[in-house]
Amino acid sequence: MVVYQDPANKGKVGTGYSVRDQINEVLGECDLRAVDGSNDRIGGWQLMYQMLVRGQWRIADTCPQLIAAIPSRVHDPKEPGDLLKVGGDPLDDIMDSARYGLYSWVTASEKPRETILEETLRPLAEIGDLPSALVRYQQTPTMSSF
Repeated sequence: MVVYQDPANKGKVGTGYSVRDQINEVLGECDLRAVDGSNDRIGGWQLMYQMLVRGQWRIADTCPQLIAAIPSRVHDPKEPGDLLKVGGDPLDDIMDSARYGLYSWVTASEKPRETILEETLRPLAEIGDLPSALVRYQQTPTMSSF
């Protein structure tokens, strides 16, 4: 499972921790971690619209706030292709959340095998546990399974 969030959440706040740090502290208890979502607002809105029209994205009736948010949005007259940002409106945040999640998930690319290997093996090699590193290397999926 992936949790996407606004890339602006990386900034430090008065406590010295970023919003991301605080979110990840809570999510860590569930073995989750928040990562940057795509901040391409216009591309995100276009993808959401196209997927709805084509029937590629369906919204369950268990998402009443998202169902209410979609028809309540209006185009931004100053930014063609964008929706008007309405500060303090919870439906605005719901739309942004849906856009971050859908657009970031659809546009995410798989990590190259070499990156997966490096991330897996580096900690083992650093502590000198080469036998475990070799076993992990052998367990890593081949390129054909990606």
